[in-house]
Amino acid sequence: MAHGGMVWINDRDLVDFGVTVRRAGGVLGEMSVTPDLVAMAGVAGQSLSSLDLSIKRPLTMRVNVEGTTGADYQAKVERLLYFLRNGTLEIRTAHDAAYVFLARFTGTSLPIADPQWLNTSGEGDLAFETIVPYPVERTGLSYAITTAGNAGRIRIPSGSAPTLIAASIRGVTGGINNPMLVLYDDLGVKLNEFQCTYTGLGATDYFTIDFYGRRITKSLSGVVTAADDVRRVGDRFFSVRPQQGDWESGSWCYLELSAGKAWIRTRRLKFV
Repeated sequence: MAHGGMVWINDRDLVDFGVTVRRAGGVLGEMSVTPDLVAMAGVAGQSLSSLDLSIKRPLTMRVNVEGTTGADYQAKVERLLYFLRNGTLEIRTAHDAAYVFLARFTGTSLPIADPQWLNTSGEGDLAFETIVPYPVERTGLSYAITTAGNAGRIRIPSGSAPTLIAASIRGVTGGINNPMLVLYDDLGVKLNEFQCTYTGLGATDYFTIDFYGRRITKSLSGVVTAADDVRRVGDRFFSVRPQQGDWESGSWCYLELSAGKAWIRTRRLKFV
């Protein structure tokens, strides 16, 4: 009989597929470090595309699948593999239900071997590779910037690892020009600027900036389209990191908007 309560994927307990998880490797402790390198135009050598979030973290789960007959076992394995191949997965474990791993399924060693019609159970590995190497908050946090300029600054709490952040910048009646987000450390020192070069952003229009995914969309009169071309030349997608404040004491960095209003959504990450 399969036993559950250990691992959930996309909020489904693996016991639903007749799976008992024997071991979940890579969930805790040290991980291998394979940084992503990118070529530098006109220069020999390569550069890190991201210092922290480019690390590849493999997760390997040792599982047992039980069926009542050979055909039932094969049907359960087929159903499990179909489920795991549905794009990005959220993997949650009994260790900490408030955090998940964002990962993709990369393969299995579950046996389907002769004589197939006699195998009623099998043990093997389910292999995954994380999209983000650290556990991510299952439910993110939201903040509103309702006043432009210094008076409307908000603090952005961080986890012990970099924080995923997205922002929606909305215009006002009469329109705003070239709205800009500015990131400051906890002492008020400017760290980054990110400006959307656009004239006349109205009260029903907005830009959405996914800083981790490095993409921008715009909604004008209810029509949503890609808008990567509005990013000011030289501005970079930034991240919120615990080093920009003092994570241990809870002293956080600031985010400020030059014009309009903004809604900020975050999902904190943590080292384990």
